[in-house]
Amino acid sequence: MKLLTTTIAAVVLVGCVTTHPPDISIHEASSNGNIEAVKQHLAAGTNVDEQTNKGRTPLHFATQKGHKEIVELLIANNADVNVIDRLLRFTPVDWAVFSRKKEIAELLRKHGGKDRHWFASEKSIHVAARVGHIEAVKKHLEAGVDVNVKGQGGIGDATPLHYASRFAKKEIVALLISNGADVNAKNVDGSKPLDWAVGRRHVEIADLLRKHGGKSGMEDSIHLAAKSRNTVFIKNHIAADMGLNSKNEHGETPLDVANKYKRTETIRLLRKHGGKTGEELKAEGK
Repeated sequence: MKLLTTTIAAVVLVGCVTTHPPDISIHEASSNGNIEAVKQHLAAGTNVDEQTNKGRTPLHFATQKGHKEIVELLIANNADVNVIDRLLRFTPVDWAVFSRKKEIAELLRKHGGKDRHWFASEKSIHVAARVGHIEAVKKHLEAGVDVNVKGQGGIGDATPLHYASRFAKKEIVALLISNGADVNAKNVDGSKPLDWAVGRRHVEIADLLRKHGGKSGMEDSIHLAAKSRNTVFIKNHIAADMGLNSKNEHGETPLDVANKYKRTETIRLLRKHGGKTGEELKAEGK
């Protein structure tokens, strides 16, 4: 009987053993790659999404430092893959991209991870078009947002179509066009959506824009043509004698622009046909 009582007591004691978290914090363990300490924390009931005073979770730290096994462990324990910290307003995906941890970024996306721009899509149709959040784009359009609106969260007076074209969001390009987007809208420097697509070598997007009448801004602007490596348009402007020494909104001549972007062949062509810099014109009193 005494032996039985002792055995039962031993079993009860074993069953009542409490797992205590290690002295190191779960954030430090995640940052340092100490997976055993992270496991101890989780076994002890530490919140997998516990935040620092800057809103960073263990997943933020493990992602930034490239500790894939810990990232996998945290995700397996239901870590929130879309927490936005208060340090840089970064999600774990943002930290992976920022830290050049491509494999971890793909892992996070596989489990539903998004970057901060995705969550900003609800506030800006430009951001929605850029990141490919087609449902957000639809909501903006349904709410009456102008399909050709410029500057709302954008850069250089670009339209949503500029951004969808630049970042190869084909479905959104098609959606915007079907809703009346101007395929030849210009941003502040005269660039059109086609220029943004061609500049990023998005052939399918460029073809789609051309199918709907899209043209290059370089046909209209000699300054934009001077910026490009393609000399076809600059030759057309020279042949038509179209503003060879005109100045843009920054006070630059086509030659100034070509010099800025080191377009050697364009510089040669402009010089050959009388092109001058702004300083040279100023010296001539022009």
